[in-house]
Amino acid sequence: QVLSMGHSQFAEYIGARGPNTAVNGACATGMQAMAVARDWIETGRCRRVIVITADDITTDAMFPWWASGFLASGAAATDARVEDAALPFDRRRHGLIIGMGGAGLVLEDVAVAAERGLQPICEVMGTVVANSAFHGSRLDMDHITDVMESLVAQVEHRWGVSRQDLARQMLFVSHETYTPARGGSAGAEVRALRSVFGADADAVVVANTKGFTGHPMGVGIEESLTVKMLETGVIPPVANYREVDPELGTLNLSRGGSYPVQYALRLGAGFGSQIGMSILRWTPPPDGARRSPSDLGYQHRIADQAAWTTWLSRVSGYPAPELETVHRTLRVKDQGPPAVRPAPRAATMMGVAPSVAGRDDARATVVPADRPPAAAPAPTAPPPSATPAPPQAQPAPAAPSAPEPTTMPPAPAPGEPTAASDAVSRRVLEIVSEQTGYPPDMLALDLDLEADLGIDTVKQAEMFAAIRAEYDIERDDNLALRDYPTLARAIEFVFEKRPDLEAAAPAAAPAGQPEAPSTAPAESGPGAPAPAAGSVAVRVLEIVSEQTGYPPDMLELDLDLEADLGIDTVKQAEMFAAIRGAYDIERDENLALRDYPTLARAIEFVYEKQPDLRPSAAAEAPGPATGDTPESAHTEAAEGPSSADGDPVARTVLEIIAEQTGYPPDMLEMDLDLEADLGIDTVKQAEMFAAIRGAY
Repeated sequence: QVLSMGHSQFAEYIGARGPNTAVNGACATGMQAMAVARDWIETGRCRRVIVITADDITTDAMFPWWASGFLASGAAATDARVEDAALPFDRRRHGLIIGMGGAGLVLEDVAVAAERGLQPICEVMGTVVANSAFHGSRLDMDHITDVMESLVAQVEHRWGVSRQDLARQMLFVSHETYTPARGGSAGAEVRALRSVFGADADAVVVANTKGFTGHPMGVGIEESLTVKMLETGVIPPVANYREVDPELGTLNLSRGGSYPVQYALRLGAGFGSQIGMSILRWTPPPDGARRSPSDLGYQHRIADQAAWTTWLSRVSGYPAPELETVHRTLRVKDQGPPAVRPAPRAATMMGVAPSVAGRDDARATVVPADRPPAAAPAPTAPPPSATPAPPQAQPAPAAPSAPEPTTMPPAPAPGEPTAASDAVSRRVLEIVSEQTGYPPDMLALDLDLEADLGIDTVKQAEMFAAIRAEYDIERDDNLALRDYPTLARAIEFVFEKRPDLEAAAPAAAPAGQPEAPSTAPAESGPGAPAPAAGSVAVRVLEIVSEQTGYPPDMLELDLDLEADLGIDTVKQAEMFAAIRGAYDIERDENLALRDYPTLARAIEFVYEKQPDLRPSAAAEAPGPATGDTPESAHTEAAEGPSSADGDPVARTVLEIIAEQTGYPPDMLEMDLDLEADLGIDTVKQAEMFAAIRGAY
């Protein structure tokens, strides 16, 4: 939780074994990352690089520290209206708006895009990173001018294009943060443009998006928007510009709309004298036409339909794959188990590519080509370049190491429930399918839920709580979920706690003959007949599927709950399950724990879900004291109980909290904050709410 591990976790998530690192150039980080990616590609270290940038200093924990620092340095605006604060290049500029965000780009060798039959969006003609060694929060104007001159000269020499031609068709994507004029970005940018391009600088269209986004710190939002501006030719206006700064002079600021730009010069500058710059060139699609921002995607960039179809078929295993967009994710339509094994994953390739190439494919993913990058020689003409890649289709998710789907699961270990004799696995896969949207027939039983299916690590405890509730198993505070790492072990957990169920296990069905699914609803609660061992496994997998969203027929009994399914050992869900079980409250997928930060609000949660339990105003207190009115008594009741005295719901909730946390009930005051005062994190809060739901 302290180490910077996002990059390595992402690589683990998609199975990418190539170069992998995180860079920190403050607010020039996005540009630095693009430069590193281009260098990796040109030196042959890899053929495709995913650049992801994210930054958020606006959280409750971070904002007081960062905001006070910006205020102390005179860099932050405090205006009540955004229009009075966000003033790029305006004479009135006096401070930035602190922002946050995330962005992604894919850079790859031009040959890689050609293999898929797709035209890239644009080419990276040149990049440069530097440090002025000057000041923590001010810019060295002379050095920035030198860096821009070096980059433009490099592009002129390598690509045979003059700076005059560049300027006349160029978009400059500014870093200007509308901070005060002294030491701010605007002066350095304008001086550099006029020094490098001379009189032609007036032809350069200047864009700045921070008037709309605030200053997103190290996030490469402008890098992604630069690609979109080149692709569409649409450039947003410079926000709130009213008064010309005589020190800057008249600038060719974007007024918003379409511009015939072919090149883009991007500057990123960060605290600590960090500098990053790049020059991109638009690559027209096959028909040479630009699309509107509402008409983006991959279709108009297909240059070779046969190569595109062949590539899709190879990576999906389908002879005639079709694409669809679901929840902004571009993917291959499910056609059942592929007839041909999909192309294997290259050991050093980046495997999934969040693309910024279109509104409808902003989270497009791709299984990489099957050629290791080291074996592919760099092209000699034109010069090798890194191109922000087109969006790419994702075949139905499948594990790289997954074997071909079979009709029969592997033989179980001795004493382990089987898929043939035990309907557990089938039901679990069905529930997983319902929760995730993955078709059951696409879910191989040995798929890793975390690495292959992307299931997070929050639901293990809730699954066990649901299993306990299903089979009337008492909570065991000493239970170590790591002792039950697979689905098979989860089923054994039921048999260990309820050996009477194992005695009733049915005989196994003949080989190859599936067990008939049960049509009768499962009974639960005191007095209900004990389910057979087969139905135990079925119900366990049903619970797992319900909690995780994966179809039951995809869940093998030997899947590791943590390593394969991504369910960690925390107790958030268990607390929720206990609360729900105590009060017969249905699970609410949209419940936000932050809405219930205190014990009083936790009790109010029960009343919201079970209003019949709420005591009347008259029952809460012996009666209004002198001066009290019925209205005031009603108001106090509506705000929630102030103590557990005389309130059975409050007593039950406090008992649940005490059981879950170890705090004595008489120490728990109603206005204590669960996290700040009691140290109960959001994971533990979830378990608490599960217990309250269970109680009512």
